[in-house]
Amino acid sequence: MDYQTITGENPKEMFDKLLKGGTSQEIYASIAKRVGLARMLEVVMASPNNYIAGQGNQISKKAHEYLDGYDGIQHRLIEQEIAAGHEDELDERIEKRARIVHEVIGKDSGQEWLWDYKRKHGLNVVTDRVNMRAEELGLKQAA
Repeated sequence: MDYQTITGENPKEMFDKLLKGGTSQEIYASIAKRVGLARMLEVVMASPNNYIAGQGNQISKKAHEYLDGYDGIQHRLIEQEIAAGHEDELDERIEKRARIVHEVIGKDSGQEWLWDYKRKHGLNVVTDRVNMRAEELGLKQAA
């Protein structure tokens, strides 16, 4: 969801277009075509904190640390989108996600668990942007 919010590329649609969900090479090529080779490598290595905490592979742990975790990757993707002149589209996707969360999760404070859950797993960059937009739209009370 965060990748889709940032780039506008829906991973499910990407998988649906490819035979049997696609090969690794086809999936990597699709991501690289959208965000470039360097960002593609980061995207495919992105993992929430709870996954990395239980990860025995030291290479994955070191890569996560080097990339500044999931949030570091998201932050660089957002910077890249803005630098490419896609800030308006990014803002539209963030607003759309804020409205979806409001409608699907609930119009009251019932959505708080989602923000807390995502933060606990190190998914702050997009979560904070969506949360802030929800507050601006009056869809959520400021904390």
